[in-house]
Amino acid sequence: SCYGDDAAEAATCRVAAAAVKCDEIEEQLSGCQIDSDNRTGRYRLRLPIPSAFHKFLIGRHGDAKRRLEAETGVELIIPRMGDTESPVLALGRTKAQLASAKTRIEFRRERRLPITHFLSISLAAESVRHRYEQFRDSALKWCGGDRGINDGVFQGAARLHVTCAPLLLLTSQEVARAKRLLDEFGRDRLPELMRRPSNVSLSGLEIMNDDPSDTKVLYAQLCEPTGRLQAIANALADQFQSLARAQPGREGVKLHVTLMNAR
Repeated sequence: SCYGDDAAEAATCRVAAAAVKCDEIEEQLSGCQIDSDNRTGRYRLRLPIPSAFHKFLIGRHGDAKRRLEAETGVELIIPRMGDTESPVLALGRTKAQLASAKTRIEFRRERRLPITHFLSISLAAESVRHRYEQFRDSALKWCGGDRGINDGVFQGAARLHVTCAPLLLLTSQEVARAKRLLDEFGRDRLPELMRRPSNVSLSGLEIMNDDPSDTKVLYAQLCEPTGRLQAIANALADQFQSLARAQPGREGVKLHVTLMNAR
């Protein structure tokens, strides 16, 4: 009957959805240290979270910890103050609970802690450095008396770069993983992207907020007709997606070069 077919289809969809969810959970917990406690029947997840973040995990009078435990169904065991080596432990009856707790902790960590590293492509060629120094000298000559404009807000010419992905690396394991990912990128993906040279030019200025009078950072517009630099930046951001502080939009990494920064 039609009803029987519909019921069978619904059951198949539920099984498929459950399988997808299981795959997602396994992916979220990939590379994590998990064992099971036969005495309590619970899973135990070890999270190498830096001690600087423990206070945000605990919250005022332990409120943040209790709320996270109530929302995810896990028990959190946080090392005592001064213990910088022990991991945070999450105890749960299912791996889904552990995955939920891990995701929430990582989200909270990224919101609370600043960027520690970033991936960039250097633009410090001699010709670029020379033109940038000319721009800096002209800006100081004609606008040096204006509010906020002084020699200290200009980038060093040798440090001009395109930022591909800001990263948040707080543990030695995360730093080691980032190095491994970069080595893999250089070996497996970069040669194909670098088969032919790409000409890049800097032309024009831009800001990334709506009010020019409140601008803290001034960027140079980057022109690259071949699109190869864009492809490399997008591929780098994709390679480091799990460690990136912010994810690129649909159009990929916004290529820009910071010239002045008053933050």
